[in-house]
Amino acid sequence: MKVFRKYFFVVILLFCNLLCFAYEKLNLKGYIGSELSVPNKTSDMIPDVKIRLSFLDSFKTGLRLSWNGKVIIYAGNITFSGTVSALKNPDFSLVLSPTGSSAFSAAGISASLPSYSGSASPLAVFSSCPLGIKPGSSFQITLSEKNEYFTAFTIPFPLKKLSITSSTVFGVYTLESTLPDSEDSWFEKDLPYDKIWSFSGAEEIRVRTRFFRGQFMTGFFVSPFGSVDSWARIRGVYNAGSFSVDSGFYVGDSDIVSSSNRIRSTLQFFVTPQVRFVLPQKNGSYIKLGVSFAGDGKNADAISPFSVENKIRFASELSFPMVRLRLYAGKQKEKYTGDIQMVLRNLPFDCDFSIDVSGSSYPKNVDFFNKADLTFCFGIEPYGKMLSEYSFIPTISAKKTATFREGNFNSFFTEVAASWAYRTKFITLRGKLAVEY
Repeated sequence: MKVFRKYFFVVILLFCNLLCFAYEKLNLKGYIGSELSVPNKTSDMIPDVKIRLSFLDSFKTGLRLSWNGKVIIYAGNITFSGTVSALKNPDFSLVLSPTGSSAFSAAGISASLPSYSGSASPLAVFSSCPLGIKPGSSFQITLSEKNEYFTAFTIPFPLKKLSITSSTVFGVYTLESTLPDSEDSWFEKDLPYDKIWSFSGAEEIRVRTRFFRGQFMTGFFVSPFGSVDSWARIRGVYNAGSFSVDSGFYVGDSDIVSSSNRIRSTLQFFVTPQVRFVLPQKNGSYIKLGVSFAGDGKNADAISPFSVENKIRFASELSFPMVRLRLYAGKQKEKYTGDIQMVLRNLPFDCDFSIDVSGSSYPKNVDFFNKADLTFCFGIEPYGKMLSEYSFIPTISAKKTATFREGNFNSFFTEVAASWAYRTKFITLRGKLAVEY
């Protein structure tokens, strides 16, 4: 045991070098990451330090300094969320989740260290500090290598039975037009505008009571074509325990140019009622039913008329100590979809199983189930008690995907992955490698 502890990090370093060699030779995909956390409990002048590093698929690094959680600085390939996201995508994403949670992002600008997996975000710096106007009020600023600069002011107004939060966000960034992808496109090939600086802003008001959370946002974008485009959206979540409903509405000018996208949608709405029944077994078992209905209105291009695309999705979820089962069914345009997901839990291993089915009702002479995607997932994870002394939990997982189309299985895909994690008081090491065939 003592020898294992003494040479564990040496083994890990050699193992990482071996993995890097195999990554190149075997065409693997995955990541190797580490995190160093150094808390400070001696002086208010010395910050808590957290450093995260990940490489292989993409190289990412991040640094977080925190002085008692009041003054915070981030640097590296960090990601942002909150009100500032509306300056990139003011409309709703309209991803229907009938039995999902109705969470709100943080007000103002919130930063986080890069995840171990996925692509790297641009290098950026973030700082947050108290405003001193009211308890909880803060000022945030971000600077990015993509020539994006955002600032936010967040001020809470806590009342006896009501909480109100105001967030004001401004952004300055560069816009650069791009040519059409196709060489023979009939669109105009001259750049509609050169690389220019642009400006945008947004105001958010949040209201929270015991059973209700509301959000109202409005903003503007200075268009590279000389106009000032505006938008507004409202969202409300009512939660009375066993019953909840999430709804929203968006309206905006046509063809808004944000800091990262062109917003085609001019009218959106969605409503998601949900009901939850707690079973009498008193072991956390429940049944959840929900439905989501949404509409997305847009002009496809300058000559197409305005149209609204409707979509609907139903879902049911059954959760017991040993198993969780989810059933989905939906429709968007002429396409129908269905999903079955099952998870076995509280065993010496986890087992996931899912089936995705999609079919079209157009053209009429084609069978409805003209395409079916079947995805099988299986994972094994030993109990942590077996290796809790070293906090090292290896996981082996396999994923099998088969596509059934026009009466035949014409596509097969297999992925086998190995992941690991090692944790101490100050250091966390993570990794995952997968091979596909």
